[in-house]
Amino acid sequence: LVQWIFSIPVAVGQADGSAQPEGALTEADVFLGGEAFSTDEGQNLGKIYKWLDDFFWTDQWDNKQHRTVAQEQLEQLAGISSQLPTLAFGVGQALYSYFWFKDNAEEVDVAAAQRSVELHEFSLRHYGCDDPELSVGAFIGKACAERWIFAIMLAAETGIDLADSRSDVALAASLLTRSSDLFEALVKLPFFNYRNWSSIYDINTNSHYFPGPVNRPVWPNEAVPLAQWLEANYEVFRRDLELIVQNNIFDELYWAGQVSFTQFAPTRQAWAPLNLIHNRKLAPHACHVAN
Repeated sequence: LVQWIFSIPVAVGQADGSAQPEGALTEADVFLGGEAFSTDEGQNLGKIYKWLDDFFWTDQWDNKQHRTVAQEQLEQLAGISSQLPTLAFGVGQALYSYFWFKDNAEEVDVAAAQRSVELHEFSLRHYGCDDPELSVGAFIGKACAERWIFAIMLAAETGIDLADSRSDVALAASLLTRSSDLFEALVKLPFFNYRNWSSIYDINTNSHYFPGPVNRPVWPNEAVPLAQWLEANYEVFRRDLELIVQNNIFDELYWAGQVSFTQFAPTRQAWAPLNLIHNRKLAPHACHVAN
């Protein structure tokens, strides 16, 4: 499992043997897969995801010991994120995306979820996303909406899961209160305050892109042009799907495409969509098989 291990150089002391001052650690001191991190938060997130993605789609992911080692290394990164805030969002996203389910089963990994909430909240405060004076342009540029919504969603969903299972009612109450407090702060910010959201369940990222009132849980067809096209071609899609099933070519299509999906379900097989279009381009192999 050596290829998965990241290292923080041990030699961070000063010439006289005393400890290096706190905060002296830099991104260049931290390595993942043999490469140092940078001061670019987006690049760091991409590096973490690439590292985990390459691991997730191998047989090693099915080995509990290997998954544990990878998660422990994320915990190490989480532990230094207060010194290196450019890592916080990426590590928080990785814990949510790859370690939401404990031991590849249906149980939520509460510790990982809690840690993810903390990292998202830390990142939004570090980048000033809680500042009501921050301009909307800067708010968007700093990916503040994503930081806020993930922090609220993760706190709420973890709290709901704990409440449903009655496994830790006190922690459930704490997380649900936390999500509610974050929501109250969210709706006061210029980017969100015009949406008239009254509860966490009103949060809808579609409102970033589709103007006008949000219709839940069903949108009228005329409000979403793509929906009209999909429904008009329903029989075409169904015939293609039946062809895939009847000829047992799902695996061939799946593995020949752009495979990059995280832990949306306890097992990889439970969530395996076919990638027919990638970055607005048709997947050539899928088209070849279809024809």
